[in-house]
Order: sequence, then C-alpha cells, then structure tokens
Amino acid sequence: MSGSPKQTDLWDAIIVGGGPAGLNAALVLGRCRRKVLLFDDGRPRNAVSHALHGFLSRDGVAPAQLRAIAREQLAAYASVVVDEARVVDAAHTDTGFSVRTRDGRRFRARKLLLAAGVADALPDQPGFRELYGAAVFHCPYCDGWEMRDQPLAIYGRGDHKGGGLALEMTLWSCDIVLCSDGPSGLSTDYRQRLDRHGIAIREERIARLEVDSSIPYQASFDIVFESGPLLRRAGIFFNTESRQSTDLAARLGCDTYSPKGCTVDNDQQMTHVPGLYVAGDASRDVLQAIIAAAEGAKAAIGSTRRCSTRTWRDGSYQRRAHLCGKLLANTQLTRPDAAQARFYCGSVGIQLLWPAVSECRPDSMPRISRTSRRGVDLWLPSESLRKPPTSNPALTGQCF
Repeated sequence: MSGSPKQTDLWDAIIVGGGPAGLNAALVLGRCRRKVLLFDDGRPRNAVSHALHGFLSRDGVAPAQLRAIAREQLAAYASVVVDEARVVDAAHTDTGFSVRTRDGRRFRARKLLLAAGVADALPDQPGFRELYGAAVFHCPYCDGWEMRDQPLAIYGRGDHKGGGLALEMTLWSCDIVLCSDGPSGLSTDYRQRLDRHGIAIREERIARLEVDSSIPYQASFDIVFESGPLLRRAGIFFNTESRQSTDLAARLGCDTYSPKGCTVDNDQQMTHVPGLYVAGDASRDVLQAIIAAAEGAKAAIGSTRRCSTRTWRDGSYQRRAHLCGKLLANTQLTRPDAAQARFYCGSVGIQLLWPAVSECRPDSMPRISRTSRRGVDLWLPSESLRKPPTSNPALTGQCF
C-alpha cells in the first residue's frame, strides 16, 4: 500500500528499487507477513523501452504497465508500504540498517535489499540518445526479435564486447557491421571469425547519427563517420560499460562490490555483509526482467529464512519461527538453573521474547531443543541471564 511511513518504525526489510526485482521481493515478503518498506524513485533502467520481452505472460507489455500491475497487486498486502523517495545513504545500526532519503528522512530495518539496477553508458555522439529504446538497444534478448532481418550495427570494442556481440547477433540478422568507434582491439582469431560470418569492421571514429525516422523497431538512420562513407542502418546494439544506480553496497562494506554489480550467494542473493541482499541487474547475473523478478523472490525467501536464526538486539532475545498448533496464552516461567518453556502457537509466525537477556556468549545462547506439530521446547541456559526484571520473568508470544 502507499502511504507515509513512520520514521520511528523498525521494518523487517527495506527494499531500494521498484523494478521487477524489488517489486517481486516486496510481494513475497508481504505474503510472509513481513513489514516491508519499498523505495521507488521512478527511474528504472528500461524507462525508454517501448516493450518488455521474454517475460512469460507479459511478453510485449510496456515496462510502466508492468510496474502499475505490480503496484496494484501489492496494495492487497497491508504490511507493504511504497515510498517514492530516492535513497541516498545507508549505514549499519544495532538493529540492522538505516537508510536516508534525499529529503532527509531516516528509516531502520533488520534487512536491506538493494534492487536499484544499473545505468548504461550510452555513447555520447549526437543521435544515440534520440534513438535509445527505438533503434539503439543494449540487450539482444530483449529486442533482437523485433529487429530481425534488418541491417544492424554493433557498437563495441574487443573480442567480447565487440566481436562477441557481433557474432551473437547473427541469430537475428545476416546484415551486420561492427563499428568500434576507433581501434577495435580485436584479436586475429576474432577478426577471422567475423570474416567467416561476413561481418564487416568499421574502425573510423563516429561523428553522429543522422536520423530519418525514429519509429520504434522501424527506424532509419545513417552512421556518419569522421572519414569514410556513410553506413545506412535500422538499429544499433551497443555493449559498453554499465554502472550501478547506487553505491550503497560499497558504503556498507560489500567487498564484492564493483561499479558493474555485486557478487552474491546465488541461492539467497545475500552478500557477505550480514543482512544485505542484492537482486536484479545490480547482482551481475543475466540482465533480464524475468530473472530480476526471480532474484527478488530468492532474496525475499532467503531473508525470511535468515530471520528464523538467533539474533540479539538491544538486550532482548528474539526468535522467529513458523510453528503449528494453537496459541494458548503467555507462559509464565519460574527460574531454575535452566528454564524450560513449552510454547504452543499457531501456523502464523510467532516472536518469542526473553526480556531478561542482556548479554550472551555463543555457547550459552538459548536453543530450540525439540519441535513438533504441538509446539516447541525452548531452553534458556541460566548462565546467559543477568538481573532478571522479576522473579518470574515471562516468555511472551506475539504474532507478526
């Protein structure tokens, strides 16, 4: 749902980025009854795209329409709040993370998911930006089908970014010219491979694009070089550097950060920084909307599972678990050398709080000794307790 989030709240998760990764993560977390704050400043990587492709059941939909559908579906989950501010800073806190928005507000969360994507480095000659999204593209798997059998140019240098992309584009067209805008940096092997596929190489500097028509997927323009003849094309696929839309991961100490993206645990999309997740284009995996959405779901599930592990915050032990049975009542504990409590709870999540805990050692942490369909036995070693607030401290259960 939309609204004005309270700065005093502690969120289960804050998500930075409202593209497919962030939206799908919010959906999954909302369905897990997590309290989620999603920031979407409305500047997605595919803002200039006319259609989104390769997304089952949504092939050909406008990116803005996909986001609108997702927002509408998120509205069904009251624990999910969407804010349209831009997050400009993040830091570690005792409870997890804090973020600061451009307008100066601060918010706290136990988990942080970065899903703000990347920004492409578009060639800066005149004409490229005008045709971006209509005849200039960065992803052949997104727009190659629409440009099939048309005369295409490849903008890139080196064996991978130039020669590799040119060879890949033979899946969609047999009329391809590699334009390296200066020395190509191609190896002898790649020059021979390009020659065998009939791909010409133009190494002259590009001056500009002269546009006759900018109709999406039906454009017509000339590539004007500083020397040599014009080259008539219908589309350009470029392979240049990209950078992350935000450097928040670096600010938080992610040692696998680079401007191109972050390396993550592909099972859960988690970085080496505890509680920090990265999904979507920012994770350096295959850059497709449907994969970004899947990574968002993986991050949501991973962070939810992690919430079931032991954490110590502000002198309180918090245990979150999904258990079966029926919530009967708060269970009062006497305090022998080791306190045992059997806590019955429903199929919803239960938060177990032991307010007397102020310090602990790993070998003296409370442990779950047995679980069953009826409940859970929680053992609290007495050596982990100091100065309990009452002679009969209580183990309380709260649904979340």
